[in-house]
Amino acid sequence: MLHQDTGCTEPHDPWSSLTVEALERDVLTTVLPDDDETSDEHPWQWLVELLKLHGIEATPDELRQVLYVVEFSERVRDRLVSSTPER
Repeated sequence: MLHQDTGCTEPHDPWSSLTVEALERDVLTTVLPDDDETSDEHPWQWLVELLKLHGIEATPDELRQVLYVVEFSERVRDRLVSSTPER
């Protein structure tokens, strides 16, 4: 709180306006690299080597095809607001 004289009588709950969709978008944004100078989104060969350490064979081209799936625990989902209307 920067000012106490703003007329607000109760603290803002950050969970009250956070949606599942907004949090998912934020998570996906964090997995992309910050370096805008690269033409590729990820260090694919490095990821291939990491997978090999776990006994998984893959190529950079195969990894490029993998879709991101963000899953939240039930506890987190219960705290979040859905911007999609209930049916």
